[in-house]
Amino acid sequence: MTTNTPSRTTANWRSSKALTVVAAFLALFALVGFALYGLPFFYDFMVREYGWSRAIVTSGNALGKLLVGPLFGFIAGWMVDRFGPQRMMAAGALMGGLALAGLSRADTLPLFYLFYILNALAYVCGGPLPCQVLIARRFDKNRGKAMGIAYLGIGAGGALVPLLAARLQDVMGWHNALLTLGGLIVLLALPLPLILKSPDAAPQPAATAPPPAAPKGEIGAILRSPAFYLLAFGSMCSIGAVGGVMQHL
Repeated sequence: MTTNTPSRTTANWRSSKALTVVAAFLALFALVGFALYGLPFFYDFMVREYGWSRAIVTSGNALGKLLVGPLFGFIAGWMVDRFGPQRMMAAGALMGGLALAGLSRADTLPLFYLFYILNALAYVCGGPLPCQVLIARRFDKNRGKAMGIAYLGIGAGGALVPLLAARLQDVMGWHNALLTLGGLIVLLALPLPLILKSPDAAPQPAATAPPPAAPKGEIGAILRSPAFYLLAFGSMCSIGAVGGVMQHL
């Protein structure tokens, strides 16, 4: 007769697929829904208080993406593989919270741009990329369904944050409202990545054969494939269209 010890039960809970989906959902809810889609609500307050133009306050997102994307985007995948998606998600949650806290008090353009760059780093470290890797490593079946549920966090966060931000602004002013959103990002997105057990460390059934080694030159073959560039261009257009419009609503 086999009994489940408390340590084994805890390990199984930390490795559960449901917890993995919840962790990814909350990360996308906070780091995309709150940090990306929530900031435009505060642009008018910055324009009125600091005397900046609308073009300046909307340029922070563009500058952050242009600097972080080319310089950091190419090594982000390597970092996820090297350090694990959970650590990257935890780092992204901390950076996202710090970015919004900084933006709530940034009354000069250098500080404004600095914290927007940090916000872009938070998106890369804790957003879709590590969430996809985390789910792909945990799920063999129903992987698409799991990713679909996790990605609902983006829409849920984007729909909720204007209502929440407006309520917070009425109660405590826009500075403290933005600061509170930063704290909520950390509260929502940080704990579960720290709790989750690494998928690589999860026990495998004895009968399961080890995965085949990746063929040599696989990356080179991908980079030489026209399909890769079509997918990259399509993703760029889709993300750019949605993100660009959201910054001006």
